[in-house]
Amino acid sequence: MRMKKFILFLLSLSTLAVSAEQPNVVLIYVDDLGYGDLSCYGATKVQSPNIDRLAKEGRSFLDAHSPSAVCTPSRYGLMTGEYPFRQGTSGSWGPLVHTKELIIDTDKLTLGRFFKEAGYDNPITYC
Repeated sequence: MRMKKFILFLLSLSTLAVSAEQPNVVLIYVDDLGYGDLSCYGATKVQSPNIDRLAKEGRSFLDAHSPSAVCTPSRYGLMTGEYPFRQGTSGSWGPLVHTKELIIDTDKLTLGRFFKEAGYDNPITYC
């Protein structure tokens, strides 16, 4: 529950600086990217000018943690705001195959539903 409240808090921060218009929200969630891997955070061997510009013109969060070291539980945590290992058999401890049943209840509040209820037309786009 704490993580869910924290994610909702972070999202609400982005709306404080905007008057009546909703801001664009770009969430970049990357596997195996460390704090020192981007030049905006001090990396010297690799330059990331486009990410640097996003960081300079938008909001940057300097202290973040992933609920897991692998993809499925990390994404579960991001989408639901819950620790995946606390969900018993409905959560996930590791990567899941595409034939596995849904692990997020369709009635559960997710990041996508949160944005949709806040009035965003196309809440989540995967690239």
